[in-house]
Amino acid sequence: MQYRANFEKELEEMALLAAKKEDEHHHHDESEANHVTPAQEFEMKYGKNLDEMQERMNKYSANPEGFLEACILEKFGKAGLDIWKQSQEISAKFELMSESEKSSTEKEFSDFLKSA
Repeated sequence: MQYRANFEKELEEMALLAAKKEDEHHHHDESEANHVTPAQEFEMKYGKNLDEMQERMNKYSANPEGFLEACILEKFGKAGLDIWKQSQEISAKFELMSESEKSSTEKEFSDFLKSA
């Protein structure tokens, strides 16, 4: 629960910083060498280029499941993708299961993870 609250707070902070506009009087003022643009501030704080993050968000918005699968495949390979897909299937069925079915399914998934 706390993780989700922290995650949502960070997303909100990212969105606010990403939406921040450049001050007009700073636009080409060379006298302020230490001036940091909103895009530079975003990159310093999150270690990601704002334009790249926006492009990734657009891809996610267009096809969330495909985007997640591609990211998992890139980072963890086919085995990671298989684990994610199986966890998605189990999660979808989990709410409809009885307690004994849940216990059996958890053991089955745990065994699958050990073998992966």
